[in-house]
Amino acid sequence: MTFFALLISGCSLFEQASPDLVINIDEDIILDIREHLGIDGNGFYLNMTSQDSFECAGLEYDYQFNRRGQVFYLQIKGLKNPSSCSGENHHVMNDLFITAENGVYTFNLDIGPEITNQGVLTIEDDLVNLAFNENHGILVAHEKLFRIPQGTVWGFVSGGEQLETVLSWVHENFMDIGDESDLKAGYYGHFEIPQSDHVLKIIPEPEQTRIKTFVFHLNGDESQLQNFVDNFSGNFGESALIEMTSWTGKTYH
Repeated sequence: MTFFALLISGCSLFEQASPDLVINIDEDIILDIREHLGIDGNGFYLNMTSQDSFECAGLEYDYQFNRRGQVFYLQIKGLKNPSSCSGENHHVMNDLFITAENGVYTFNLDIGPEITNQGVLTIEDDLVNLAFNENHGILVAHEKLFRIPQGTVWGFVSGGEQLETVLSWVHENFMDIGDESDLKAGYYGHFEIPQSDHVLKIIPEPEQTRIKTFVFHLNGDESQLQNFVDNFSGNFGESALIEMTSWTGKTYH
């Protein structure tokens, strides 16, 4: 378990304090990486999430993050305490934006004044790998991230009792503008294709409880996706819902 040095003597997690105060915490940090989708070049989000939850909304990590050449430095000092605490089962969460070209980078991650982790971040055309030599106080959820290829489209449908009919309509009609996806099983940041059943899992999970997911490859211009969802709505009205996301990060529904 990770122990952040006590930076404020006698400051309890649930005491009201000014936002700039830092408090101690005893738990591990889950790290996960995902690709920033768009046309701005290589970009990635490194998500930091507390393994434990707290009865305090608004908690954030107090950290410093920078890059010097081929080395990234992340120092986590503790937690920033909000002006007041309320609610329960809140996880601390921060997203760090990483801009980097293809290559190999050293990643230094320090927790407090004593805990040090050194890893390697490797960025290639089709995948990203983040691995640490030792995991002191951190849990890496996925070391390997497959990058989402151009033309990839994924999403879900929800349609009550006619769910299978709705899904069949999507598959049949998408073949007019694209093909079935040939993505291999693995973690893609915004979704995951498990080894066991190859059924796509969207990240984060949709709020709808009964859905069917899909992933395709679009041939041609992305503008076809809006026409596709418009045709879907014209065919099913309000009795079914579709949401599609493209490789550029745009969502259609």
